Amino acid sequence: MPIDTHAAVRKLENGGFETRQAEALVEVVNGVVGEQASKDDISALRQDLKEQGEEFTVAIKELREEVIAAFKEQREEFHA
Repeated sequence: MPIDTHAAVRKLENGGFETRQAEALVEVVNGVVGEQASKDDISALRQDLKEQGEEFTVAIKELREEVIAAFKEQREEFHA
């Protein structure tokens, strides 16, 4: 959500700020506002995390099954 930097500087100047101070403050505020995540950004991130979590769960399950199978095979070889 960009801000009207010119209007913001003028308001600060009218409030007693020097032009250089007003411009610096507006630049900082505009940078912070520009870095905020939107609701769509957050929603997309949540979806990505959900998908990654599901993929991780599947990968862990597959790895667990492989380890169990390997232990069973080694146990059978040991008893043979």
